[in-house]
Amino acid sequence: MGDVVLRRADGYVAYHLATAVDELWMGINTVVRGSDLWVSTGPQVALMQMLGQTAPQYWHLPLLLDNQGNKLAKRDRALGVASWQAQGGSAAQLIGKWAAQNGWIAPGSSISAQELLEELKNKPKNFSLKALKQQLL
Repeated sequence: MGDVVLRRADGYVAYHLATAVDELWMGINTVVRGSDLWVSTGPQVALMQMLGQTAPQYWHLPLLLDNQGNKLAKRDRALGVASWQAQGGSAAQLIGKWAAQNGWIAPGSSISAQELLEELKNKPKNFSLKALKQQLL
């Protein structure tokens, strides 16, 4: 993993240390975040172990992409959930779009989080939730 910056040149505590200490201080035992942050997990877990603490369980979910296949990001002025809703989009449509991008349901579907969970549980035997969990870790 290489060297990890713990304090930035401007004197502020760097991301890896700040995140590790914050999660430990708040007693967080499960972290769910985007797959783009997967590379940050190793340094954070290493720091927690160096502090003699147990790291939380991490889940890294696939990102929601725009129509061009790019990650939705504030820095790129992507619409937030409030803008999505203001334009008439529902939570079920957003979850459906994300699940369809990952090949879990048919494109154009609207589905609640609970319905998606049930859909994934009821997939054919060759679809494994355990394998999906491994894919997301």
